[in-house]
Amino acid sequence: MDGVRPWGDERVEESIGKLLRAGVLVAAVVVMSGGVLYLARHGRESAAYHVFHGEPSDLRGVSGVLHDVWNGRARGIIQLGLLLASLAGA
Repeated sequence: MDGVRPWGDERVEESIGKLLRAGVLVAAVVVMSGGVLYLARHGRESAAYHVFHGEPSDLRGVSGVLHDVWNGRARGIIQLGLLLASLAGA
């Protein structure tokens, strides 16, 4: 052969492993960039721990998340990273 390994079980597993690691890395970078953006915009605000605020309705569906990402909202970017992580199998 000319140096190309055949597609056996081990090579398939290695390729899938590399793909999953890359997906998790991309998801982590997206979450981190959204977190940095969120802290840059809201880092000096005081937290109101006595009041519970659930997830906004626009972040409960994929279309709402994508809309928030398109508009540059940090919480949408973080949510997109979490969606990517779930797709990557993390």
